[in-house]
Amino acid sequence: MNSLLPSYGIAGFAPRAIGLALALSLAGFTGGCGRNTSRAISTEAQADNLISGGDYVRAAEALEKALSYDSDDANRWVKLGRVRRDLGQPTQAATAFQQAFDLDPANIEAMQNLAVLYISGRQFQDAKRVVDPLLSLSPNDIAGVLASGAIAYYEERYPAADRIADQLIVLAPDSKEGYLLKAHVLEKTGDAAAGARILEDRLKVVPDDPELAEQLLALYRSVGDLSGVRSISVRLATLRPDDPRYQLESLRAYQASGAIEDRERVTTHILGRYRNNPSVLGALADFWSRALPKEEASRRIVQAATATSSGSARAALAARLIRMGVFGPAATLLDPVASQRVTTANIDLHAMLSSLLMAQGKVAAARDRAEKVLAFDGGNDVALLTRARAHLAVKEYDKALTDAQTIVANDANEAAALLIAQIYATQGNDLLASSAYADAQSASPRSFNVVRARTDWLVSRKRAGEAAQVAGLFARQVNNGDAWALYARLCGVANDPICLLQARAHGAS
Repeated sequence: MNSLLPSYGIAGFAPRAIGLALALSLAGFTGGCGRNTSRAISTEAQADNLISGGDYVRAAEALEKALSYDSDDANRWVKLGRVRRDLGQPTQAATAFQQAFDLDPANIEAMQNLAVLYISGRQFQDAKRVVDPLLSLSPNDIAGVLASGAIAYYEERYPAADRIADQLIVLAPDSKEGYLLKAHVLEKTGDAAAGARILEDRLKVVPDDPELAEQLLALYRSVGDLSGVRSISVRLATLRPDDPRYQLESLRAYQASGAIEDRERVTTHILGRYRNNPSVLGALADFWSRALPKEEASRRIVQAATATSSGSARAALAARLIRMGVFGPAATLLDPVASQRVTTANIDLHAMLSSLLMAQGKVAAARDRAEKVLAFDGGNDVALLTRARAHLAVKEYDKALTDAQTIVANDANEAAALLIAQIYATQGNDLLASSAYADAQSASPRSFNVVRARTDWLVSRKRAGEAAQVAGLFARQVNNGDAWALYARLCGVANDPICLLQARAHGAS
């Protein structure tokens, strides 16, 4: 719901904290030295010229200097707030607007900006303190009404939020905020499909609005509308050309529709622009591993790994080969580092080599390699995970548990969380294993791999009914084909015809 409001680049801020430079610049005046109104006016005029020329940084400095001469002018504080806001400095902007509001409690512009800034920072109590007087002075003020709607939404007062959304649409029919609020209220009250239709209609009017498209994509995912996800992903790849997430999402859309030329065009763009980005290349490799035959996918991954100059990116691509069970090409990528000492530049490759050795069943060599990495960086997750698996392989359960828990404590690592559950399961401690699997799912609530591991273990413990319940809740949450298929399979294992009918009603075979 932060999408309902302008983004100021910060999740929260101190509403009344004055920046150090500003505090020092005002120190002379607040100490009682008196005003110098003429110098304040002339310095403000210089700031106005800088604003006209687009030099907001120097304009802010000039306005602060003007305020050091005379800090009792609310409109001057508002002007500073505008400049700080436009510079993407919400904390300083809020400070300036708050000063204006303190000096002039009827200053509409100060209240409008504070309302939006406080809501953007999720400071709802501070927002209420401003919104109430704003709406009392101007009941139909757009910023005030929008802020009151956001407050109602976050406080889960959905009927009130819905009424406010309708009011916003009447007051500002050409603005997207009312439609976004209405759509999200419908989503929260169980009718995300209706919310999606509202945004579809709005997007027909303003087809080039990326924020509307992003919100519609989220709603399509919520209702499991795969065709909608694909069409909006392709549009977003154009609207947000610098965001690799949408380029990657469009690959899936083109693959599903058989638009191979478009798929290859986007692939070439990604490889050219993000050739050294581990996250993007890893996601591209994941796409290849699902969309292409194994041999072709591994060929492309090796090619991308050879082209990158980033050790981290090469390690990320090698990780995908290991996950696919394609050990030979992975070894070709990683073996050159074996004779090198561990450095900052190659540590990811060394860590991934330890993972490869473990996957190949070379437990002692894997642990030795992991130890070398950990001697250089004791918090390396990949090496810690390898060492934990090596400990588990030789039944050193306490050591394995210590390493896995260290990873989870430092990072929400899905593999480590599952390893903790596996350790308890191997020890035969069903109570702790069950709790650990639940914790892993709580930490990664949308992970199919975690749910599959958890339900596999439940079935192995002859708890198929419970496994079906877990899968059913997950399927309703993520609403995709793989989840419903898992639910259907487990309903069959549990011999539960009713839940099987429910799964098939959502397209599971």
